[in-house]
Amino acid sequence: MSSFVLNIKPLTFPTGDGLAFILTEQILIPENSGGQWLGIINSSTIGLINIVGVEFDTRKSYVEDIDNNHIGIDVRSAVSINSQSLSDYDLNLSSGSDIMATVKYDAKSTTVSIFVSSVDAGRVMIEKPIISQHLDLSGYLPEVVYVGFAASTGADACQLNTVKSWNFTSFETSQKESVNHMWIWILVLGILAPLLFTVILYKWYCWKRQRQIRELLVDEDPEIEPKINSSSTAPQKFRLKDLKFATDNFSLMNKLGKGGVGFVWTDQSPQWRFWYPLQRNLGRQGGSCEKNFKEFTPRKARFYSRSQFYWQYSSQELGKIDWMVL
Repeated sequence: MSSFVLNIKPLTFPTGDGLAFILTEQILIPENSGGQWLGIINSSTIGLINIVGVEFDTRKSYVEDIDNNHIGIDVRSAVSINSQSLSDYDLNLSSGSDIMATVKYDAKSTTVSIFVSSVDAGRVMIEKPIISQHLDLSGYLPEVVYVGFAASTGADACQLNTVKSWNFTSFETSQKESVNHMWIWILVLGILAPLLFTVILYKWYCWKRQRQIRELLVDEDPEIEPKINSSSTAPQKFRLKDLKFATDNFSLMNKLGKGGVGFVWTDQSPQWRFWYPLQRNLGRQGGSCEKNFKEFTPRKARFYSRSQFYWQYSSQELGKIDWMVL
């Protein structure tokens, strides 16, 4: 960004020719660049010198010039690619009054903006830009350039060009390379796909494990449970945690001995007196369980856990043992 205060005082009428703020690759002023060339080029260097300028023109030198009071953007030429008359803004470059100008370049949007206003009683009044032009300076200027001013007068026109103050500020900007979004998706999928596969595999394992457990807790013959419940002497069911509580988790202190089909534990609970538990694995042994059920007396009950179950039955042959759990 560059801001400066200009004062152009006419010495002849008509006056001329003008002044320009320039960025150029060379420091030398071209020969024969007076008058209409504003000191930036001549008739033989049009389009050959890498130069960009903002002209403050006080004379209509070309057919393309709007009037004798305009600003414009010049690229390798003294003919503007975009110009605007200051008469529309009640400003007169050759009035001898101070003129405040600001030139801004946005490298990201590649836009040149020009602000011009009068300096009234020391108070600067700058509003919206008079010219805003899309222009990529990297296509016309090298990396290192000279910044300054150039001006000219003609054979029959003369003016006094004064730059009363000038401030130039430059910021380095790093142009980020464009990122290929396809590679981003490939990278994301490369990370998420194995993770998703692992989650699906884990879910499948958990589902299979739960299914195996459910199969262990279900008899191969689904008619056994209805047969037991339909009996007039259907047994009472107990929870495994109740049995653990009654036997102090099958403590050896409560163990009475070993019978023909398992061990016998005692309990002082008012509901029952003796417990006889027998652990049996589930699955393909369902047939043997059903066989045992048929051999025992009708009063039976089962107790489930994740990997074992218990049969409870009464036996008149055991005498003192009122209840047994197999």
